[in-house]
Amino acid sequence: MISQLNRDVVEAIKTEFGRDTEVFVEWLDLSRFHSKEYEGQLVEFLARKYDGQSLAGVVAVTEMSLRFAAAHRERLFPGTPVVHVAVRESEATRWNKVPGIYGEAVDYDPVPTIKFALEVHPGLKRVVVITGTAPFDRLWEGYIRMRAGQLEGRVQFDFWAGLSMAEIRQRLAGLGEDSVVLSPSLLSDGAGEWMIGGEALEKIAEVSPRPVYSVFAQRAVEVGAFGGIGPDYSQMGPRAARLLALAAAGQPVLLSGGMAPSRAWFNWPQLKRWGIQESQLPPQSVIVNRVPTFLEAYWGRALTAVVIILVQSAFITALLIQWRRRQRAEEQLAVKRDELAHLTRVSLLGEISGTLSHELSQPLAAIKLGVEAAQMHVGLQGEGGETGRLLQNIARANDRACGLLDRVRSMIRREPPSRRSFDFNESVREVLALMRGEFSTRKVMLIPNLSEAPLAIQGDPVQIQQVLVNLMLNGVEAMAASPAGQRRLEVETTSLGNGTASLVVRDQGPGFTPEVREKLFEPFFTTKRTGLGIGMSICKQIAEDHGGSIQALNAERGGATIRLVLPLTP
Repeated sequence: MISQLNRDVVEAIKTEFGRDTEVFVEWLDLSRFHSKEYEGQLVEFLARKYDGQSLAGVVAVTEMSLRFAAAHRERLFPGTPVVHVAVRESEATRWNKVPGIYGEAVDYDPVPTIKFALEVHPGLKRVVVITGTAPFDRLWEGYIRMRAGQLEGRVQFDFWAGLSMAEIRQRLAGLGEDSVVLSPSLLSDGAGEWMIGGEALEKIAEVSPRPVYSVFAQRAVEVGAFGGIGPDYSQMGPRAARLLALAAAGQPVLLSGGMAPSRAWFNWPQLKRWGIQESQLPPQSVIVNRVPTFLEAYWGRALTAVVIILVQSAFITALLIQWRRRQRAEEQLAVKRDELAHLTRVSLLGEISGTLSHELSQPLAAIKLGVEAAQMHVGLQGEGGETGRLLQNIARANDRACGLLDRVRSMIRREPPSRRSFDFNESVREVLALMRGEFSTRKVMLIPNLSEAPLAIQGDPVQIQQVLVNLMLNGVEAMAASPAGQRRLEVETTSLGNGTASLVVRDQGPGFTPEVREKLFEPFFTTKRTGLGIGMSICKQIAEDHGGSIQALNAERGGATIRLVLPLTP
């Protein structure tokens, strides 16, 4: 600390007086050699050394140097102004009254440091003050004892004075969590070992289980101490050089009576060790030994790297977008090409459907006549029962086939579908009866739950039955991979109470994926290898033509649900 302060003073003097100014530095070493004999020999040496020299001024660093300069001023440099640096308030006030001696007081008061420790260390009850045997050490011990009265009742002071370093380190190991260490000065220990340049404080800090504070905080944090509040030595050199320049020029030196600036100094690793946040520190605190973050250490390179990455990312993103657009365009082109081919086949199917309808109507008419003749014969023979029921089912299936052919011819001729009022439940029952064989073959358990009350709707019964057949067949086929015992198809009709009726077909298959649900009702979309992809789109068209709607859902307990909603006849 003193070495750096000396260098700061020399640099400030050369800045103030000129770079060619000759500055002499004398190390008095009064802390270690303090006998009267040594002091006398030192005075004789300096008197001979500077005999005949014209000195512009003298700068005394620390109290011992000031006392020596003031005591031997007339012998060594009579009439030469003396400026002191790093001197406590009481000493500065005393010597500033002597003509030709000037300087700012420095605040070494330990009270602010201990008050800070009380704030950040909950449960603090004890301050261990460690000092040595040198005169400077004893001076500080006395000063701390005097200032300790300011904190009486808040914390206990325990003075370890005159102990050897080995004994000090041994005692430190037993400190409890209610303690901190304060070491203002330890130049010589009880064993006569001399330590300079913060050596003693470094040895204390490396073994102390509790934070180590010092009033010389600026230097203390550099050797591992926690920190403290003390003088800012970086400002002392320029201030002393300015006062010396005024005094050497014979100008009035006006002292404000204030103190040299003080600051709080802390050691970053120690803050982390004891969990102290920066927000808990006094304003404008100085933190040393801070480990910079990656951005703090390499912000320029990091910024360059980020810019390069962003530019490259933007370029790659643009290429990916362009590639994706091109791929999407190629996919859409392939889909359109497939749809065009499919439409061609469907168009060809439409052209021959008229011929097929005409050709099939004749055998269907013959089947109808045959069934009617069989029914008459059964009636004449008095045989009914199962045979009559089977003939009736054949007649109904034949009528439905004829109806479908009529619808095909109507579509080809662009005739509007026939509309009439009919019972929705009855249409569902007819479809269930016609598909009983399909359910049996596929080992599907049918669970009908039809509304007890009739549900009268207005529309084309054949088209509605076409929708019902399509929905039920899809449900049956969706369960083809399920175990036979789990193939259940629920068919439910109900009145929704808002002038509409609903049909729900619920299977126990795998359900719909999000992609299938989104495209289910689009023309030519199919999940079947042999499907045309027009069944569900036709169902949607028929539902909308009847003023209703159709919706695909996934059942909560698994499987798919198709809900058909149609308006009831007013």
